[in-house]
Amino acid sequence: MKKNNFDKILNIYSYILIFFVFMGPTFGKFKINGIDFNIARVLLLFMVILLMIKFVIAKKEFKIKSKELKYVISFYILWAIYSVITGLWCKDIKMYIITNFYVITGIASILFFTFCVDIKENMKYYFYIMQIGILISSVYYFFIKKTYIAGFYHNTNDLATAIVFLFPITVYLLYNAKNIFSIMYQFIVCLMYYYAFILINSRACSLGIQLGAILSIALVSIKNKDVILKNDRLKMIAITLLILLSVIGINEVTKKVGTISSVPIEKKDSSGNRIEVSTSNEERINLIYNTLEFLKNDYNWLHGIGTGNSIYYMQNYAKYSTGKIYSLHNYWLDIFLCFGGAIGIGYVIAYVLLCKNLLKRIEIKQSFAELLKNKNFIFLFFLLSFILSSISSSTILTREWMWIAFALIISYITLKEKEES
Repeated sequence: MKKNNFDKILNIYSYILIFFVFMGPTFGKFKINGIDFNIARVLLLFMVILLMIKFVIAKKEFKIKSKELKYVISFYILWAIYSVITGLWCKDIKMYIITNFYVITGIASILFFTFCVDIKENMKYYFYIMQIGILISSVYYFFIKKTYIAGFYHNTNDLATAIVFLFPITVYLLYNAKNIFSIMYQFIVCLMYYYAFILINSRACSLGIQLGAILSIALVSIKNKDVILKNDRLKMIAITLLILLSVIGINEVTKKVGTISSVPIEKKDSSGNRIEVSTSNEERINLIYNTLEFLKNDYNWLHGIGTGNSIYYMQNYAKYSTGKIYSLHNYWLDIFLCFGGAIGIGYVIAYVLLCKNLLKRIEIKQSFAELLKNKNFIFLFFLLSFILSSISSSTILTREWMWIAFALIISYITLKEKEES
């Protein structure tokens, strides 16, 4: 079907949006009434306008046949609505506005990429654009400004989490490269990502990638067990990969996490004054214990404390010392705490459905190397890695790239459902 001019504009706009999102949130940064903005956030706002125009022009085109995808997209829309409703018990209006900006524009981006652009034609270009955005950001900081590598991202943990998404995509592009120039380029990019990862040394991201590797290989092996068990070579490779990845994973957990000896009590000296925690492990543990305390009070476990209120609660109602660290540093607890159990459980269900949908399309015929040219596997690998990697940043909820990443995954799954129906 021939594209009209508006559809062409939407496709071009999607390229521009993705580039500036993956350049990093501090690129083109400015303030409006004391609230941080950047080029990417302005583009996200304008994207919402384009989305509404598209809905008005072609509202009959927005159809989904899969019950699973209907649930996922309906859940995200309900999440955005409920996020606004939590303003009724808001305590931090600034963070309420900031967080809702990301929830609403993030969920709008899911609708935008699912219904308004040609994912089948554009996906390969999106991969290159995301890659170039992070590369420019990182190279500028590391080689020109000669500072500790973080690019135009808030901090190194934020950059590391974005690389968790881009690294498997780069491996995919390397495996599918058609000429020597493309092979060399993608190989150099892989080395740069690996080098950046070593410099950053994010424990959660490093362990997240290893968890993603173990789970994805295990799930794919179970799903394709009939093929693997009939082929001695595939069976040996599967067993070897799982053992090797598990041994490396256990070693890394021991090395990076170490012995967790912190106790969930408020530490005080002989005079009764609070003693601030001094290690990252203690901070993380006490952040979790404070979160559990908040959830126990006033039916917060049911309706949540409200969008953007987690920092306010940590500053004013914390029972356990967190060393002046107030962001939860835990994406999953952030959702359960701010939005309550119903939204939290609903999100977990949607997440599992996305993984299940990708997994069902992953076939092994001759070798495990086939997985590297399969977008379903690449996206599944990221989702499984994200389980742990998402606790690296102070809060991933307010990171533009995360919403775009999920928008691309959901839009891709929707495309595959349409092709199969």
